[in-house]
Amino acid sequence: MKKIILALLVVIMAMAPVMADESWVGADLGVPIGITSVYDSTLTLTNLEGTVRGAFYFDRAETIGVGASIGFGGLLNATIEGQSEKLFDNFVLAPAVTFQYRLELNDDMDLRFGLGMAYEHMFVTDELMPSNVSISYGSVQIAAEASFVYRFDQIGIVAGVDIGVPVYTYTAASSGSESATHKMDQYGVVIAPRVGVSYAL
Repeated sequence: MKKIILALLVVIMAMAPVMADESWVGADLGVPIGITSVYDSTLTLTNLEGTVRGAFYFDRAETIGVGASIGFGGLLNATIEGQSEKLFDNFVLAPAVTFQYRLELNDDMDLRFGLGMAYEHMFVTDELMPSNVSISYGSVQIAAEASFVYRFDQIGIVAGVDIGVPVYTYTAASSGSESATHKMDQYGVVIAPRVGVSYAL
């Protein structure tokens, strides 16, 4: 996880010298809703997640660039086969890297699109497990995003949605010096409506 966060910081720093005027950083609050099939059962997880993100454009038209983000949050609700369950508490950390495309509608409004990869890591606290057992969950996802931005000079009001499709999911458990990792059969989609602000660099 530390290597992933460090890689995101390296991407941001590497792109900084070639930032165009329309490059931006921002923060938003979203509600990711994951509807997935896990071992033939339908699992729905609803989180509350804050995200810090930015995009850096490097073409002359200031439309093509690279984006990076990191989200953090926790579980609001979980259901299995439609029945609400208090499965566990969690802390979620979710970095992502995307290719970005910006469509300028007029001087005040933009559409922003992104496509790339994301990694979601969930640190789990389960009251049914012994206190010396640590559980985590990881998911590599294809990530897509779309945003509408209304700009007031350098400040923008943002409304958008993130979409994640899991391609590899695993759980890990450790106790003392022993650990085990297990691949999960998980299929589905995570949809995260969000609102926030951005600042043009």
